[in-house]
Amino acid sequence: MKKVEAWLRKEAERAARAPLLEDALIGGRFFPYAAYRLRYFALRTLLGAFLHALKVYFAYRFFSAGSFVAVLAVQAAASLAAGFWWGGLEALRARVREDFSARRKTELEELIGGWISFSLKAGSAILVGALAFLSARFFSPGGGLSAADLFLAAILFRSALDLPSRAYHSGVYALRRVYRPGLTIVLAELLSFSTLLASWPFLDVWSLPLASAVSSVSAVALVVFYTRRAYRRLGLSPEKRLRPFHRSRPRGLGGREWIAAGAAYAALRLDGLLPLALVGLYGRRPGSAATLVLAVGPLIRAGFEWVQLFYFDLVRLNRPVLRKWRERFERQVGFLALPAAVFFWLPASVAAWAYFGPSPWSFEAAFLLFFIGRGVLASVQMRAFARGEYAPIGLSAIIVLAGHAAAGAMTSAATGLFAAAAAATFVASAVARRRIGRLGGRPRDVREPLALSDWLAEARKAEGPASISMITIAPEGDDRGDGRWPLRGLAGLVASRLGGRGAAAVAGPGRVLWFERGSDASRIEPEWLFSTGAGRVETFRFTPVLPAGREALREAVARGFLGPVSGPPSPSFEVGRTPGPAVSEAVFAEVVARGTVISDDIASSDFGRNLTSNERRAILADAAAFAADFRTFRPRSAYDVTAFAEEGAVRRIFIIDRKTPSEARNRWRAAVRRLNLESVLADERPAPNSPSA
Repeated sequence: MKKVEAWLRKEAERAARAPLLEDALIGGRFFPYAAYRLRYFALRTLLGAFLHALKVYFAYRFFSAGSFVAVLAVQAAASLAAGFWWGGLEALRARVREDFSARRKTELEELIGGWISFSLKAGSAILVGALAFLSARFFSPGGGLSAADLFLAAILFRSALDLPSRAYHSGVYALRRVYRPGLTIVLAELLSFSTLLASWPFLDVWSLPLASAVSSVSAVALVVFYTRRAYRRLGLSPEKRLRPFHRSRPRGLGGREWIAAGAAYAALRLDGLLPLALVGLYGRRPGSAATLVLAVGPLIRAGFEWVQLFYFDLVRLNRPVLRKWRERFERQVGFLALPAAVFFWLPASVAAWAYFGPSPWSFEAAFLLFFIGRGVLASVQMRAFARGEYAPIGLSAIIVLAGHAAAGAMTSAATGLFAAAAAATFVASAVARRRIGRLGGRPRDVREPLALSDWLAEARKAEGPASISMITIAPEGDDRGDGRWPLRGLAGLVASRLGGRGAAAVAGPGRVLWFERGSDASRIEPEWLFSTGAGRVETFRFTPVLPAGREALREAVARGFLGPVSGPPSPSFEVGRTPGPAVSEAVFAEVVARGTVISDDIASSDFGRNLTSNERRAILADAAAFAADFRTFRPRSAYDVTAFAEEGAVRRIFIIDRKTPSEARNRWRAAVRRLNLESVLADERPAPNSPSA
């Protein structure tokens, strides 16, 4: 028992010291947070790059030219396949978030277990292929196994292990990060390096495949061990749902999103094709440029893989109410491209000097520009990937691939190759940045109810004839808290029946709203509604069919569908014109004598800097919850937190000490609710320089 208590105390102390995403958002500590996220990645990359460079040196020196090219090709293909698989797992991660949010534990475990089962079968097929390759080489006339053959098999072996381990990891990574002690992050590389040194006097070049196998097994074992601990903390056991001999395909696998996400993330690894453009496409022997790219491959990959460390944060912020905060965070992540590029370019430049001697300044400049361009492009591509916008990534990948192929056709000189590749990445990043946001992101599930703010935005922009309906539900003793979960279930049934014709939302205690497009008969018949409500539906009201969603929404507000719209009137408010963030601050100052405002367009405030990390997290969670539904169900913060949203995105966070008289706090909550509704119903946005902007 004492050991458990000591472990829990140690975990609490570690969690308290660790910077959180909210420290970067409202605490003005983005760079300390970024340094915390990147610290072990940088160490692991440098150690892995050193070990990889040794392996390439030995392979280049001891393998034949044909075997070396084969290693180069298989490694590039394995890198692209790993990228496709991790990207395709976004289909799993998206469904895990949906099932976890809806508290469907059994379906969640079945989902993750199905993906792991499929990956086990796919990994087994790769292992069979590797064994068949070795058998063919061993029994070939006049042949026999070589160290290069075993090295190729070791690459395939790593790919076979990666498939199930990545699926297992993604199931929990969709919900939380998997924390590991710092030593374990570099342990696989240390074991591999130790194996290479210890076995070289006895096995010579045969030590290379042995060291690769040790690295693969240890890395996957560590991932599985710590991922299993994370599952236990969430109360999940997907291992019990493994069905490796079933032929059924798990949800999402093979669908459009799986293909699009997989291809998009594989596009981030197209630099693995750079040496192939010189060797495979044009039939040249591996020259200095191709050898250098292969030797510093981990550093080139790290030049864009560092952005993946912020994937979880970008997904967490991928909510409409946090759009402004996400955009600022994306810009801050983009600023890291330059220091990250310089950090990984320096050891790559040292490797180039070690391989080929001192390089001219033109090569060093082209090499550095390549790293900078790759980092800038990666930050843009990861932004699009986290949003579910895969088309800009594909377009940028085509530009990069065309640039690489053109460079390989024109020159084999390293300087020209890297200069052309750098130009292609800068062009691709500019094109992708302009395309992000123009195309639709990940489509929403029409069967799921929306947050109230999202529902209001959808109803407001609905074109053509539309109507809005409302039901009230009688509470029961078994409802938890405010009865939100039973209401959400009923709203989900309504949304499923509407399909793409409308959307539903929970709109307050005991109230469900939905809008429906079209002037023909409604899909929600009263008989179905009262029978589905199991006798709990008290009232059913609806507006007439009006010319557009905005008119129907105003009629619904006038009829009290959203409850009483009360609170002090907005100063300088004109009918049909949205109040704006500045007006919300003015009303807050009038209603609450002492309070704090945090804006989305400043990095921090004195108040935000003085908070603890956990308090910042609680404040942002309460602000997002209020902006989504105009009320907070279960406050997490010690303060009374509300928010003003414009076009569905939080623009101001208002913080009041709970010692403030409840009369003033209730008056402000009514006022900010009215301000949010006025913002939705207004005809115009405020001009940038107007007092209400």
